[in-house]
Amino acid sequence: MNEAKEDVFSVLKSMSTYYGNKYQNGARISWTSLKTNQPSQLVVMDTVSKQFKADELLLYCTVGIELSIDFLNRVRMNTIDKWQVFFPMGFHQYKPNLIYDEKPYPANIELKKNVGHYGSYFYEQASFYCGDYTRARSEMMTSNGPVDDMLDLFVKQSKLHVFRAIEPALKHRYHDQICDPMLSEDAYQRCLLGRSHGLASQSQLAMLIFEQQKNVDSLHLEVLHQQKDPNIDQMKVK
Repeated sequence: MNEAKEDVFSVLKSMSTYYGNKYQNGARISWTSLKTNQPSQLVVMDTVSKQFKADELLLYCTVGIELSIDFLNRVRMNTIDKWQVFFPMGFHQYKPNLIYDEKPYPANIELKKNVGHYGSYFYEQASFYCGDYTRARSEMMTSNGPVDDMLDLFVKQSKLHVFRAIEPALKHRYHDQICDPMLSEDAYQRCLLGRSHGLASQSQLAMLIFEQQKNVDSLHLEVLHQQKDPNIDQMKVK
């Protein structure tokens, strides 16, 4: 196959068709092709929002999350048309190879402090009504202030309440966090904080550094021993 014509999203499109045929219960799975040089939440939602009515509830999600009925029900309760938008604070898994001793890693994400944390610096998931989004975007067009993402949009360009709450039923699998330096200072610093807190807990990182240093010291002593250094006995750790 010619690589220039290869569809990199063919697997995802096939999955959407498969699950659409499997669960014929009135739900519809569709996909939209979007080409842009500057991908962002707002660029995506500008395209998606045109396909829905003003009174329809939208939930913006990123990849790598586990959805549940409990979470979707709270989305419905916490998102109020013309009054409130909802930014849930989900449970983020730490980097698996730093918190588990061996593979295979557990299939499910447990709500434990050594497995992950609630991402107070992440605002990647949001629910709102389509009409509230389009009105906020219209107000944004008449203002001069920069808007980086949907949090900025609803805080700066809307009179809606922004509701933030811990959501244990929303679980994020670990993924590398990439922080765009072209973001505003607030958004960029928020991203850096989220990335720094997302690898492992402080105690886990401290133990990893300690073990690494022990390995380095042992290797150093072994090299000195091979060189028959006369000071080797004084350097051994008791």
